[in-house]
Amino acid sequence: MIRITSSNKTDEYVPSSSADLPVVIENWHHAVIDLHTWYETLSQTIAAHKQVARKLMHPGANFYGQYPLCDLEQVHCAMIQEISQLISVMDKSSAQNQLSEQATIECLHAHTLRLQEQARRIQQVLCQST
Repeated sequence: MIRITSSNKTDEYVPSSSADLPVVIENWHHAVIDLHTWYETLSQTIAAHKQVARKLMHPGANFYGQYPLCDLEQVHCAMIQEISQLISVMDKSSAQNQLSEQATIECLHAHTLRLQEQARRIQQVLCQST
């Protein structure tokens, strides 16, 4: 059974100054690692289910446990879209160089929260599917 865990308390932390930058970057780093780990788990789960369905000659099998495979795939696609959006925001900010230091810290903190939310979403869908 998959356990939902959190490696940090970023949800409760709100940066207030540039002195918070190391903490913000560390939280972002952990959020990226957690998201990557859960994304890989989700990808492997989807691939394994499809492989089992092919071996059992049930190509139309579209459930993983009691959970529709299409829901797992939707979460997978949502992850890709979310990462693309975050990269786009970072690219625009970097190209325009318009954000103040505090705004950059707040933006990075907001991205961290979005990454954590997506990781929780994967955890939930995987927990519900087992």
